[in-house]
Amino acid sequence: MAPRIRNLRAWRGHLLHQMRRQLATVRSPRLGALYDEVAAYPVPERDDNDDHAAGGPFALPLVLDHEGEDLTFLSVITTFNTPADVTVSELALETFLPADLRTEKRLRLLIG
Repeated sequence: MAPRIRNLRAWRGHLLHQMRRQLATVRSPRLGALYDEVAAYPVPERDDNDDHAAGGPFALPLVLDHEGEDLTFLSVITTFNTPADVTVSELALETFLPADLRTEKRLRLLIG
């Protein structure tokens, strides 16, 4: 999937930052191994389009190339931190939502 991410350098940094935050609280050996693997992937010198690299202080969009067209998404991570229920205490769900009307329209066309 990496070749299709137009802002791979920025997105990689964002992903590693999120993983470090989770490792600070969970200390999972499996997550640590995944972090080490992802951190070892080569870093692009620059993003395909540096306009996509600047996400601002609140959100970094994920920009995917789909058949020559950029589709832009924002992600939302939901965590379940109920102390009484250890089965869901480490569960996190990430949802990708269209970040603009053009992406939403294109997705609607793709799903029919």
